[in-house]
Amino acid sequence: MQLDSKQLQIIVFKVDNETFEQVGLVNQFTSFMWPTTFRGYGQFNLTCPVNDEMRELMKEGYWIWCDGSKQAGIIETVRAENDDDGMFMYEVSGFTLEYLLTTRIVWGTYNANNIDVSTAARQIVDQAFINPSDSNRKLSYLQLGEDPVTGGKITKQQTGSEVYSVLDEMLSDVGLGFNIVFDPTKQLLTFDIMQGVDRSISQNVNDIVVLSTDMEDILTSAYEVSIQDEKTIAFVQ
Repeated sequence: MQLDSKQLQIIVFKVDNETFEQVGLVNQFTSFMWPTTFRGYGQFNLTCPVNDEMRELMKEGYWIWCDGSKQAGIIETVRAENDDDGMFMYEVSGFTLEYLLTTRIVWGTYNANNIDVSTAARQIVDQAFINPSDSNRKLSYLQLGEDPVTGGKITKQQTGSEVYSVLDEMLSDVGLGFNIVFDPTKQLLTFDIMQGVDRSISQNVNDIVVLSTDMEDILTSAYEVSIQDEKTIAFVQ
């Protein structure tokens, strides 16, 4: 979504491994594009003027948060250049906080034996970030949200892979999502498992959503079928 400066307040935080420190407000910007994702991280983009105030706020590693939102983002790239009108502007981009899950691997070997997928995902995050065997790898402000106990049973062994990739694959296979909720008041992040909402025409509990070029709520569509990846045998050892 794209918003203008009259609709929201953007707050910038300096973050270390223990605390969040509010360092200022983005009082002027020309565009702000913020992703809404069901599973994993998205990329945001912010355009604002280059001035003394913004020089103190637009720094790599700082976090930005829309007041009242559940999500925040990490500034990854800051670029300054002249726009078409000759104004010197910052082009700032980064990723939402789910990107933090790319900074740890599954340390050692993780084993799940006939437990729910949501429970296994939470255990992986707990062992990598919240209660790791090496206390230096602990992210003190991250906690686990409530376990929805869903996704079906899974038996799984995992060693050394990036936590984000493991979660993305595990949860996408069963139609679950995940995000990290930001609460600057309590100085906490919460890892949550999300379940989708059935809005198909085959149910009558939720409002139905129909996407169609005839209804003009999608502009184009495409369809592809392929046998390229089909195999007739698998050998496991």
